[in-house]
Amino acid sequence: IIKITLALIFSAAVIVSPQQNDVSSKENILPKNTLGEIINSFISVINSSDKDSVSIFVNKYLSKDLGPVAGKIWSGEKYLSLLQNLRQDAGLISPVDVSKSNDENYLVVIFKTTKSEKPVGIEFKKNINDNTLRSLEVHVLGMPNKPYQWPGEKLDEKGIADAINEKLQKDFNAGSFSGNVLIARGDKIILEKSYGHANIEKQILNNDKTRFHTGSLGKMITATAIAQLVERGKLKFSDTLGTILKDYPNSEAAKEITIHELLTHTSGIADPFELGRRKPGVDYSTPKSNLPLFADAELTMKPGSHHSYSNGNYAVLAAIVEQVSGMTFENYINENIFKPAGMQIGNQQEYKNLPIATRYSNSAENDPLALRPVTPVVDLENDIQFEYSGYSNGYLTADDVYRFLYSLRENKLVSKEMVDMITTGKVSIEEGAPFKYGYGFYDANMWGVNLRGHSGGGGNSGIGADAEMLW
Repeated sequence: IIKITLALIFSAAVIVSPQQNDVSSKENILPKNTLGEIINSFISVINSSDKDSVSIFVNKYLSKDLGPVAGKIWSGEKYLSLLQNLRQDAGLISPVDVSKSNDENYLVVIFKTTKSEKPVGIEFKKNINDNTLRSLEVHVLGMPNKPYQWPGEKLDEKGIADAINEKLQKDFNAGSFSGNVLIARGDKIILEKSYGHANIEKQILNNDKTRFHTGSLGKMITATAIAQLVERGKLKFSDTLGTILKDYPNSEAAKEITIHELLTHTSGIADPFELGRRKPGVDYSTPKSNLPLFADAELTMKPGSHHSYSNGNYAVLAAIVEQVSGMTFENYINENIFKPAGMQIGNQQEYKNLPIATRYSNSAENDPLALRPVTPVVDLENDIQFEYSGYSNGYLTADDVYRFLYSLRENKLVSKEMVDMITTGKVSIEEGAPFKYGYGFYDANMWGVNLRGHSGGGGNSGIGADAEMLW
């Protein structure tokens, strides 16, 4: 999911107030390849008045060899329902922006619609071996077509806090935001505020102690753990995977893949959510429990060729931390990151008593444009609240995330030189995009500033997190 988060934020930001009654074709922005032709057919189907066109499209492009969406296998029947509801709720659609992907079988397209003020991002993944789609995933972008007008003058800290609170309050009132926000300059917190409910059914409000599933924010923590072991002389970024995990299932790939390639998502290792091997009720909260989901699979590309985001990279990195340190990954990051940073999660017995936010989302199949009330994604009683998979590291409070970033910036976890090493961009995410991927951190140049951090969640996961440092 994280693969597209910053791409969608950027793409939505460059849409300039399109007129909703103007759906003039911009098909020429689509690539001149097989995937581009399929997407053109998709546009024609959604804009068609022929009711049978949807089922014809699904039977032709979405009826076999389907991949999972957010870890769940979709059927042709579910796609039929999705497309029928999309056509009904969106009206006419028109492409206004695309991602510049290195993969000719993958593309994110941003659409405007005649029935919504918010743009829609759709991920298209084509099967490599034939002219069908492996998956199609709809994301409603929170940013309206008309950008929010922030104050034009330079503000002091109170003015900054007031302006941000005003914006967030409007988003909350519009039903587009619920959660916690913390903004600081150095060791001074400028704004810390909660909005909305941790549990709607029980009418439990969010507060500053509420824990949220933070998804891929955990990649920053995993990368920091690797950096610590490098500084201690236990690892080198140039080490190959096979020299550390000697029993790694894909032994040939392990001889070639380096720590650097794992950290930058350039290894070609498959994603544990993409192969459809996850089983309901199985605990995948540790690195080693994730390896059978992907480690023996064929590589998706030649290592080092380009960036291709995969959660599998960070499950492998967490397994490497365990192998090198002789500790479980959970114990390692608790003792070497959580506690030194002063994060409350470092005391897990007390932490379990803090309130936890229920994950809510809209039905991707029946409500693709998120027009109806949200429902819980999981049964919280059975949800894994302490996850240490390497690609996602637990439920955190906003204060926990801040303390991690502040401790990192103040060189309390690794040296200044190492902080610069892991946060500085190494590989391009996509052609022409204003951001690169470092070691577990995005390095983005947007809106006239440099930001370094990571986002987490997205799609219909019920997870939405972002942590950024203004460098």
